[in-house]
Amino acid sequence: MRIDSIELDGFRSFGHEVIDLTGVHLASVVGKNGNGKSKAFVEAPIFALTGAKTRGSLDDHVMSEPEQREECSVAVVFSPDSQQRYKVTRTRSIRGRGKSTAELVREENGQWVADTTGADEVTARVKTLIGADEELLLVTSIIAQDEAKAFLSKTPAERLEVLGKILSLDKKYGPYEAHWKERASEAKLALAKAREDVERYTAECETLAEREELSEVERNSRETAQARLVKLEREHASIREAAEKAKAAVPDVDEVKKRLRELEDRKGGLIHRQSALSQERQTLQARIADKDELTAKLARRPDVILEIASLEEAEKSDAAVREKRAVLAEQQRSAEEAWDAALADGKKKRAERDVRAAKLSALCDREAGIRSAANPLCDRCGQPIADEAKERTLAQLGAEIEQLGEEVEQMDAVLGELRDRAAERKQELDAAKEAISALPPYAFDQARYSQLKRLRDELDEIPAKLSTIAAAEERVLALNKEYKAVSDELADDAIWDGIDEGRAVLAGAEEKRQAWEAAALGVGEAERHVFAAREAVTEAEKALAAHEEAIKMLLPSREKLETAKAAETEQAAALEDAEYLKKAFGKNGIPLMIVGNVVADLEREVNELTGLYDGGMHVTFETTKETKAGDTRDSLEIIVDRNGYPSRAYSGFSGGEKYRIASCVRLGLALLMARRAGARISTLILDEPEGLDESGQAHLVKILEHLSDRFERILLISHHDFLKDALPSHITVSRGDDDMSRVEVES
Repeated sequence: MRIDSIELDGFRSFGHEVIDLTGVHLASVVGKNGNGKSKAFVEAPIFALTGAKTRGSLDDHVMSEPEQREECSVAVVFSPDSQQRYKVTRTRSIRGRGKSTAELVREENGQWVADTTGADEVTARVKTLIGADEELLLVTSIIAQDEAKAFLSKTPAERLEVLGKILSLDKKYGPYEAHWKERASEAKLALAKAREDVERYTAECETLAEREELSEVERNSRETAQARLVKLEREHASIREAAEKAKAAVPDVDEVKKRLRELEDRKGGLIHRQSALSQERQTLQARIADKDELTAKLARRPDVILEIASLEEAEKSDAAVREKRAVLAEQQRSAEEAWDAALADGKKKRAERDVRAAKLSALCDREAGIRSAANPLCDRCGQPIADEAKERTLAQLGAEIEQLGEEVEQMDAVLGELRDRAAERKQELDAAKEAISALPPYAFDQARYSQLKRLRDELDEIPAKLSTIAAAEERVLALNKEYKAVSDELADDAIWDGIDEGRAVLAGAEEKRQAWEAAALGVGEAERHVFAAREAVTEAEKALAAHEEAIKMLLPSREKLETAKAAETEQAAALEDAEYLKKAFGKNGIPLMIVGNVVADLEREVNELTGLYDGGMHVTFETTKETKAGDTRDSLEIIVDRNGYPSRAYSGFSGGEKYRIASCVRLGLALLMARRAGARISTLILDEPEGLDESGQAHLVKILEHLSDRFERILLISHHDFLKDALPSHITVSRGDDDMSRVEVES
């Protein structure tokens, strides 16, 4: 893949820039840190080609400073081969929840024609055209800042996966792995079903054996229960006969009990009546004691009536004041709202007028700058403006300045009117507040009024209470007579003698009654035992019938169990075959063998590059590693030998040496991808090499010159002056006074 141009619009700090790379073969991209070198040549092409981000979020691509944009776009013209050119345009909008769109066109007869639309569809199409996704691009073609060591920082297993992607092994062997994976899943389900059947029928056969055993137990239980029932029925008949004899010996004491109960009820009634009479008399006497107090309270009623009437007259007077206060409060509220609205309108119009005034000033400054400049330059391209274009620009600016001047004058007039209106509303508000303050205070005392009404109601009830007291005095006299009569009746000895005689008769018969009741309890207990025995016989017969029915239903399970065992054996063999073939076509099978075969090619490419550094170093890729248990596992360990010193792992080197090793490995991957995997990668972009002294930088230039005949376009992003001057072409990224980033290509 060769990148021919990059067009940026509202991307990061770029307003609108078109970067034409058609004349560039080997160039340095230079500029101060923060000017946007990585954004233009790493983040932008990655976003356009894959829709992915190298850091932050996709919304961060949209310009926020020095201007606030709602959308950005990146267009990249690229050639996947020497025959065809394509242009991919991808946008990012921050409106709402954020959305990305994409469009791919191809060049036919000098014209761009539609190819693919839709973010996901374009991403998939570009991936097919260039033979690489975001991860492979960052590994092999567009090597971002801090990404040079990313491949070496991966685990050995992850490195193997990257090589597999470069070689497109997932495309070649993935369908076979998926087929046998599906066959294995089907066999697992069938095996699980067969095992479920075996478990189910085994359980049913075990249940069958249990039922057969229980059936015999229930037969024995039924016979035992029947024998016990016969024995208990005989015992029940004997106990019932003894109870009937005990009942006959109990004398008839019902009449005695009835008479005793009547006497005791009479005694209890008299005592209760005596207590009630005494309590009623006490209550009435307490009520009579309140007579003098009630009479004194009743004398206050005329004064209370007069004070209530006075307060009611004050309430009527306060109602008019309250009504006037409500009207004035509503006038105050309306005046406040009108005043606030006038102030808000004035503030809004003032802001709009200031915006237009600022814009008018800027246009005037611009017009003056163009008129005063001998050779004015275009704001976008930086080229001199022709006289005709200058006149058109000045005419357009003059028209805009005149229009804005008129708008500012009109808005000044409107602001004057709004100030007058606000002053009128303020006068109305002050008048309403003054009228409210002039209103007299309220004279009505609600609490005192409520108190007096309650007191009046209480006094109105006193005559009725006095009448009740008079009736109570008469009732007390009658109660005194009735109390004496009840007391005399209670003193009669006949009541007490009758009670003693009845209790003596009952005492002798109680022992016999208790004996009969005990016998009756024995009869009930015997009946319960008989009933329980009958229930036991019934339950035993039901259980026996249930077991026999279950045995009849479970008998076929023995034959079904043998069939399920045969199916289990067959599906286990099918699963074993499928798992073997799935593993053979998986990443640790045939693809791993192929990766092992190309490691030697990668090692040769890498060491060819490392040999260009002074002192030399040799990189070895070990595809297996011995575990602590003594086994071996697939791996991609990286061992480095330098200047005859003992071999060390990559992690044991310094920062500059790590970058040299990592950059050689990443460049070796790019060469491997272009040569062995069929990926169409012919553009190489390296971003900000770190940790290199001038010697390391010089050798990096030597490597890039060595690779210049293998890549159509190589870009080295750096802020180092040495790297800027060491390459034949320069691309400068700078920031102007407006804080916008700009790109200048010098072929």
